[in-house]
Amino acid sequence: MRKSLALSLSALTASAVCLVGISSAHAATSPENTGIVAAANGSAGVAQTIDVLAPKNPSTTVTVVASLGNADTSMSVTLDAKGQGSVSWTPQSSGTWTVDVSDSSVNLRASKVVISAVPTVTDIYIPNKASYFTPMGLISVVHATDGDAPVSGTVTFYEAYLGRLGAVEVTSSTQEYAVANFPWTPQGARTYALWSTFTPSNDMDTDTPATQSSVSGTSYLTVEEHPVPLQLLMPPTMRIGKPALVFAQLPDIERATVSLLVDDRPVSPARVTEGGVSPFIWTPVHTGVTDVQLEFLSEHHPRVDRIITQTVNVLPKQIPNPISVTPVIDGVAGTPWAEDDVLSYAAGTAINLVSSTGNGAAVTVSQRGKCLVSGSTLYVPSAGGGCKVTFSAPGDATYASNSAQVIVTASVTPATPPKKKK
Repeated sequence: MRKSLALSLSALTASAVCLVGISSAHAATSPENTGIVAAANGSAGVAQTIDVLAPKNPSTTVTVVASLGNADTSMSVTLDAKGQGSVSWTPQSSGTWTVDVSDSSVNLRASKVVISAVPTVTDIYIPNKASYFTPMGLISVVHATDGDAPVSGTVTFYEAYLGRLGAVEVTSSTQEYAVANFPWTPQGARTYALWSTFTPSNDMDTDTPATQSSVSGTSYLTVEEHPVPLQLLMPPTMRIGKPALVFAQLPDIERATVSLLVDDRPVSPARVTEGGVSPFIWTPVHTGVTDVQLEFLSEHHPRVDRIITQTVNVLPKQIPNPISVTPVIDGVAGTPWAEDDVLSYAAGTAINLVSSTGNGAAVTVSQRGKCLVSGSTLYVPSAGGGCKVTFSAPGDATYASNSAQVIVTASVTPATPPKKKK
């Protein structure tokens, strides 16, 4: 059975009604005749293609500019003999961007592109045990679920009875985790319920964020009277096949050599802690409750156990983020598309794509072929032909990132030959 792109048509009908008149207005002035700088809606940090169609300016080089607020990105595009060209663009902030050409001699229709903030996942890392009145670090890790948008903002730590404990400003470069290490001293021997939140900051030039806020799950920390100089910090759950961070923490020892073991087997080369902390990356290979061990390899320390063990629940892989796409032509919603569909439309048709996802994240649309995508509108080529359209959506704590494809073809009705005179 084919995997459906659609969740339900009825859920999209209300959105489709608002689009009455848009498609027919676009169809009246075909971009293949007037020229266009075509870019699709999408997510910050997720690369997409900008197509340039300038039939009156073949074999020239134009400068495409994507702008929002005080931010602008310039890209050079060399057009072929048909006046066609493309360039890759990765928006770094959310908002409504304008994508146009800066050359005054080239008159093309610009695109207004809605870029959404990409989802994030926040995990809190706490040790299996700690001792009261002893300083320790609470660690929270934040990452964007797709693309390479930088993660920048504030991580705030909470405890069920104590409330807000404090906050840490975090910034990551692209395609990296943002790590917040919050120093905290438990004041009593009991079990603490801890969680963290991430609040993104706005880009200085666009005054908009690149990422969405997120909240970690709750983890429970047992604090006792006895010293715990060697600690293993992990989130409460992990996913099979998904790389995860694991931290070794030695509150009283600046530098030491430690090794990570899973089911009594080393999973990483030994590492030296810096400032009492060292990260490991581990990819779980089976589901269920798993023993993770931290081995102390440095010269014997009288207060440090050689090996400590902590368990983690490894969950199955996440299901792909459901993607729903309904075509709207002249204000009328059609049958939702299904993955691997081969769809035929009249040449020159402008199709508004009403899309949704299981987690509410934006759908990025791209095409390979003779179609054009501007904002949420797909233009079927007037001269016939077609394209492969790809829909992609980022995941989150619940869903994995997903993509789906359809084939769109343009049917051209042959001209009726003139009748012979009798």
